Amino acid sequence: MDIPSTQEHRESAQETARIICECVNNLLTDITAVQTQLKNDKSGNPQSQVVLQFLYHCLLAFPECYICKPITGLVDGQLNDEEIQKYNTSKDFTYWILSRLVRIISSPGCKVLHAKSTSVIVSILKLIEEKDTSFYRELILEFVGLYHDLLDLCEEYIENNEDDAMFDVHIFSARFQPTLNNVDTASLMPPKLLDIKGYENCQFVLCMLCEMFKANSTSIQQFVVTEKTKLWSMMVRTVHMSDLIILPRSFECLNQMVETFDDMHDYFMDQYTTVIAIVAEYITFNDESDDEDDMVLSTALQSSFNIFIQHVHVDFHKSFFNKIITFLYHLEDKASCEVMYLGYIDQLVSKTPEFLQKSSA
Repeated sequence: MDIPSTQEHRESAQETARIICECVNNLLTDITAVQTQLKNDKSGNPQSQVVLQFLYHCLLAFPECYICKPITGLVDGQLNDEEIQKYNTSKDFTYWILSRLVRIISSPGCKVLHAKSTSVIVSILKLIEEKDTSFYRELILEFVGLYHDLLDLCEEYIENNEDDAMFDVHIFSARFQPTLNNVDTASLMPPKLLDIKGYENCQFVLCMLCEMFKANSTSIQQFVVTEKTKLWSMMVRTVHMSDLIILPRSFECLNQMVETFDDMHDYFMDQYTTVIAIVAEYITFNDESDDEDDMVLSTALQSSFNIFIQHVHVDFHKSFFNKIITFLYHLEDKASCEVMYLGYIDQLVSKTPEFLQKSSA
């Protein structure tokens, strides 16, 4: 079998990118049409699902669609203009695809596509991280910014609905569209703002972002160190909202951050203890979440206790240690899930005997 040259492959990638743009424009851009298509589909394999699978396939077969770094050398100390244009166009393409995927995830009527869309986003980021760490940082910063925007909206929604007020959120966001006026790509990749029409839309996008940050925590630790504290603070704020949809994902993300950002344990641990207490209390008293949410939260809570036990030390502040002990007894007494929380107390006692001697002195 003849193996195409690098130049031939890049030309094939350009044609593939054009086909992707046509498919996405026709089958993934009009969210109302996508919802209707999903509702009426009888085949079990709707066209929108096929397009998402095609996007994933092209990540493997034609990564140049998403990131086409210059391959020629310098000319008079400068990169070739054509190579620079190809590189910038591939970045525009990636931004454009990500914006379309986020729009799908923000739609409750497209829920059947959410998992696959999230998987494609995570895979795109993995590819970009391998090929261009500078662009990877750029994309992560955009995701962090989107999370911050939507978290602010959710907190405003919750604050304004405490007295059963009919407040909702609706914003248009220009995230992931840094080149809205790029005449070179606008015909194939027409700009379209993210349309966040309500609180439920925010929930779905925040859940996706939690999954994405969790999957990228190791890379963020290595390449986007400036955002670690901000990410942590936003996840803590999310847990404090106690939203039954977002809470399990944000708590899992926090657990992953504690394990991955090992240079920040002293900064994290007091807040982490408070977060564990919030989740433990939520599991104990909340009657609204379904069995699947309870299982996700219970599993995440067990992970958090294991992490806490691993990192607790004899100098840990007495009030936080006592808070953990109190909630372990509380959960053992009242929680419906089949977890023997008292076993964690035994582990804490065996891990920190010197601390207990200091506390009882």
